[in-house]
Amino acid sequence: MIRPALAAALVLVGCAEAPPESAPTPAAADSSPLAPCEDAPAPGLAPVALAPGWQQVPLPGDPNDYLDGIRRSNAGAVVVADLDGDGWDDAFLGGVTTDSQLAWGGPDGFGTPVPFPLPQLPTGVTAASVADLEGDGDLDLLVSGFSATAVLRNPGGGGRSLSVEPDAIEPQAGSITSHAWGDVDGDGDLDLFLAAQAEVEWDDVATAETGVDRLWLWEDGWVLADEQPGHAGDGAALFATMRDLDGDGRLEILVLNDFGNAVSSKLWRWDDGWTDVWSDVGLPLIVAPMGVDVRDVDGDGWDDLWITDRATNHLVRGGAKFTDATLTWGANLPHEDDHVSGSAVPLDLEADGVPEELVVYGDLWDPGTVDLAPQPDLLWRLADEELVFRDASLYLDSPVVHGRGAARGDFDGDGSPDVVVGSIEGPPVALRSRCVAGGRLVVQLDDAARHNRFGVGARLELQLPDRTLVDHVPGGGPGTFSGEGPVVRFAFGDESPEGLTVRWPDGGVSEVELPCVDCRLVVRR
Repeated sequence: MIRPALAAALVLVGCAEAPPESAPTPAAADSSPLAPCEDAPAPGLAPVALAPGWQQVPLPGDPNDYLDGIRRSNAGAVVVADLDGDGWDDAFLGGVTTDSQLAWGGPDGFGTPVPFPLPQLPTGVTAASVADLEGDGDLDLLVSGFSATAVLRNPGGGGRSLSVEPDAIEPQAGSITSHAWGDVDGDGDLDLFLAAQAEVEWDDVATAETGVDRLWLWEDGWVLADEQPGHAGDGAALFATMRDLDGDGRLEILVLNDFGNAVSSKLWRWDDGWTDVWSDVGLPLIVAPMGVDVRDVDGDGWDDLWITDRATNHLVRGGAKFTDATLTWGANLPHEDDHVSGSAVPLDLEADGVPEELVVYGDLWDPGTVDLAPQPDLLWRLADEELVFRDASLYLDSPVVHGRGAARGDFDGDGSPDVVVGSIEGPPVALRSRCVAGGRLVVQLDDAARHNRFGVGARLELQLPDRTLVDHVPGGGPGTFSGEGPVVRFAFGDESPEGLTVRWPDGGVSEVELPCVDCRLVVRR
């Protein structure tokens, strides 16, 4: 039964046809220059020294204990975003057996991290993200652990303080592993899906009953939606995201579940109620997925999926039905039984608009087994003419760590994407991109009249003479357990952009005349 106060919103999501798109209107854009690019002779990612003080994350105790095992596997949550609004990214590391930490950024990089105790999460942080919870233009932090979620409220005004609100969101069962943000009911507000991993017994995963995913709607406060995607027993989630995959103007909720042979992953679609259409739309069985990158790889207008997994990765081509493209697009991907891949991070280090993928690897954890050595992360680049990803890891100068989470940012303000990787058993790794010649445009939205102030989920289309680059304002981020700011970064080589179209989550469309290239834009509605 749907509460009357929510009926209008849910009817909007469930109508037979999506609301008609508005006629395009001009939008104002404020611009500022990017920092000078170093014009490096070759692209790549290289580690930068962090200020001393980042704590190690000691391994929990008994590998046969469920709680210790999940804490071990689900560590490494990081967030990179400009929390204080000074134009420089800040960094948050979720603690597991130690305090969480927060470091404020500046022109010289991240400063000295300060402890951020979270007694509300006594078993540690298993997920973190950033969003503007009040629609006031200031980004807040959301952090989750076992059964609990705490809001770290940003008071605004450029100050460097966050106040903890432990009861803003009610507890839910399981280890909360992922935050997916988006306007799921089309009312202009920012909604939240919290995905949880069940507290299962290792030898009885099929009867898990304690992991419960939850959808929260914003109605002048967080309200638990009566119509929920999922129920007790579905929860084995390691990643969730919202995206309109079938192009009907309504968001679906994609949930990647561990133990895929017992608890299948889900694609929740609204049709007079939430329905799992994972198998119906041709998505394959995946045993241990931990992350997904959603973007249009082949330029056909449909979003494609890069899904990480144990032993291999899966590349799935979008369309009215999905088709497995792993053997074609991913013909060069490794297949190693003991490899465990976490985050799938979209990049464009060559600044030419051709997709690249950073895949973050950790180690294998199983009760009673010996941990394996850390596995190197891998970088892949699409060979345009062949539509196949080729190993570009020679451009990746990254230390080998037990990686899980990852978040993109821009430490030096040059428009080239940098990455922070969270480790299971050590401090995070900051990877700075070598900035090569090529046009760049960094875009942020400001929709002051709506709760979804930063336009999370909006589709941005950058028109070039012979192609259109498409991206979406991230709602959480592509990193496992992790989050990043609501920023879109385009790169387009030596081409000249002709315009930018913003398709807002509520159906509005804005056309933006570009006042500059190689700059940062704030598009206002």
